[in-house]
Amino acid sequence: IKCPRLQMGPRCFIDDYVTIYAHPGAQGEVCLEKNVHIYRWSIVELGRGEGSLHIGSDTYIQSGCILNAFVGSITIGANCMIAHRCAFTPYQHDFANTSRPMREQALVSQGDVVIEDDVWLGLNVCVMDGVTIGKGAVVGAGAVVTKDIPPYAIAGGVPARVIRFRGTESLQHVAKQ
Repeated sequence: IKCPRLQMGPRCFIDDYVTIYAHPGAQGEVCLEKNVHIYRWSIVELGRGEGSLHIGSDTYIQSGCILNAFVGSITIGANCMIAHRCAFTPYQHDFANTSRPMREQALVSQGDVVIEDDVWLGLNVCVMDGVTIGKGAVVGAGAVVTKDIPPYAIAGGVPARVIRFRGTESLQHVAKQ
């Protein structure tokens, strides 16, 4: 852990082999509310500028997740379940100038990544810049989320699309059993 602006609430758990790193010149912060768990092999990075990470209370980030707050910020709400190997990238590399290597070109962003409360992201979900995933949504394993997902939606695929909504349909299914 090398992050001078790290704030942790009570009962937070940072597993072995987790990296929390603020690059030189990073002005943002990492804020973990109460009872946030981040499991091994996960990486949190703040890049130059004001990109920050905020994780709400009682949210669990499983092993191998990547949270890179470069250019934009990442906000994850309370009571979220983030499965193994999810990635959050509120930026992209510009590639328009063909006379320069891509790694030398600017980082650009469509906006912050926002995950609202009570969201469940399955294994290997990738959330791209400028995306908001609404309260209570579920995103299936392997999805690449390039556009907003509304509250209580169930989404999946590459790119992710809404398949259906949570609610009375699943309650009726349980009642029939």
